Amino acid sequence: MIKKQNEKRMFLTSGVSYFFIFFLAIYANFFVIEAIKNAPLEVIYSQSNIIKLGVTALVLTIFFDVVVAYTLYELFKRNSLTIASTLFRLIHALVLAVATVSLVNSLSFHSEGLILDGINRFNSIWMLGLAFFGIHLILLSMIVPVPTSIRSFLFFGGLAYLIDTILHLTFSAYSDYAFSLLLFVAIPTIVGEFSLAVWFIKQGIQSKAAQ
Repeated sequence: MIKKQNEKRMFLTSGVSYFFIFFLAIYANFFVIEAIKNAPLEVIYSQSNIIKLGVTALVLTIFFDVVVAYTLYELFKRNSLTIASTLFRLIHALVLAVATVSLVNSLSFHSEGLILDGINRFNSIWMLGLAFFGIHLILLSMIVPVPTSIRSFLFFGGLAYLIDTILHLTFSAYSDYAFSLLLFVAIPTIVGEFSLAVWFIKQGIQSKAAQ
């Protein structure tokens, strides 16, 4: 009974944490970061609450990333790939933490150009972290006993992260195709991870009902 209760909590914690990660990361990246890019000095000095909320969202994203890494390890530690999958997710969280510290430091500048350089540096560091996250997703698709459709989305989402990072580092005209590449990454990862989160919560609820 204790084992079943713990498993239920792990599944529910994983699913709920995933949803927090979705909304926190989207808010920080597509609302706060974009707002700073469009009007750096105005946002920093006239809308400081937005900055605080954005940094808080990033810190919470890192926290829930670690929570998911832990719960996934506990749920699937019997699988030989789980340790590697967990490590890659934790590396991603560490890289995001480094990127966040770099971003916070750059926001103290009084030059619009330096602030924008800091945001570009933040994006580049996080992009590197997403390569590790991509490997994590590929391994996760081989670990979690989800339907084949979810496995496929997780696998191709992870592959998309790797391809996107490689192109970002090596393709000089990357910015010309940035939106297309964003869709290339976002579609499989959002579908795959959102479906995975729902599956986790469903498993947690079913485990509870079965007791």
